[in-house]
Amino acid sequence: MINHQLFYQRVERDLARLAAGGEDSRESFLFYLLGYIEGFHEAGSISGNESGRLIQQAHAAGVTGKLKADGKGWSA
Repeated sequence: MINHQLFYQRVERDLARLAAGGEDSRESFLFYLLGYIEGFHEAGSISGNESGRLIQQAHAAGVTGKLKADGKGWSA
């Protein structure tokens, strides 16, 4: 079983990769990431509130990545 700290580190790393953009893999990666978060919630590893927060971050990272890929985004 994976502990909470490792879970959060992995999700944060994955969110950073998603936000960085990637033309071909962005949508499939977002799908994977949302399923990953939901799976941990269903397993009882994270609360509903935490799951919702991470899902909102994932969607925001997907929008940022799309804007960057389209040349409309900005870099931090």
